[in-house]
Amino acid sequence: MKDWIKAHYGLEIDHLETISPNVWRLKASGETYYLKRAAPAKLREALGLVQTMSLPFFAPLIPCRNGELFVCDHQDGFFLCLGIETEENLVGDFKLRHYLSLLAKLHQSTFYVARIEEGFYVRLIESYRQRCWQCASWYENCLHTGQLSYYPDPAYWSWQDLYPRLCQNLARAERLISQLESMTKQKETRRLCLTYRHYAPEHFACKTNQLIGLDHCRLDSPVADLVALYQKGHFPFVEWEMLETFYFAHFDWQDCEKLDFAIQLCLVGCLEIQKDPFKQVEHIFQLQMYLNQLEVILSCLKLENS
Repeated sequence: MKDWIKAHYGLEIDHLETISPNVWRLKASGETYYLKRAAPAKLREALGLVQTMSLPFFAPLIPCRNGELFVCDHQDGFFLCLGIETEENLVGDFKLRHYLSLLAKLHQSTFYVARIEEGFYVRLIESYRQRCWQCASWYENCLHTGQLSYYPDPAYWSWQDLYPRLCQNLARAERLISQLESMTKQKETRRLCLTYRHYAPEHFACKTNQLIGLDHCRLDSPVADLVALYQKGHFPFVEWEMLETFYFAHFDWQDCEKLDFAIQLCLVGCLEIQKDPFKQVEHIFQLQMYLNQLEVILSCLKLENS
């Protein structure tokens, strides 16, 4: 890897550390850098928008020897960015507030209205209804698995208490899907923007107000970034007051986007079943907290018939 980096970037590596299968941290000439791997097509899309609009929201990228900002190697794409101080000692909520403010600026700076291909919303609605069925099937399976045990474990009793709420939540999702279907029957456009889709405290620097990396960036609905906060492992969940103050005060959503957000939050993802029953109870507790927060969000969004 050191020889590969030297060949493409001309850097003499003093230290190289593997952070994950797709991320490496390296030091060269007293500077810290991060090398990341991602799909080339997705990198081109994100880099094209960042360069075209001169967006200041990302850590500086280091060009390789041929002047390009990413390197294609077989089926992989690589980019090198300058390491920035990410204030690991700061309290999580403090960083999250700044992250939400930055998301609002990113979305406001990059959004545009795109014409959609025929049948887009029909397919979207159908995919949501399919997910409703999948969630219902999974919830029933979890309950049935516990019933088969001669001595049901603590997770089973927790599931038994939670199951009615999950069913009510799916019924609400179906009502919201019907609302979205009615709202989008004649709709021919959709609002898109650059989305980051990967919040992690170590990927965001408050001091410079910059995000590290483009590997998860996509042109998508602004809804995608906030759904990622709730359904990709960030716990405790973001409270509505924080969303309203640091995001929605700076970037407002259309009614169909609010409905889309609510539907995706209602389609609660399947928690991983743990062999340890006490760990499973902890997962179920997080799901209970998620549903509590969801009630607050849906109330504040003021969606009809939700």
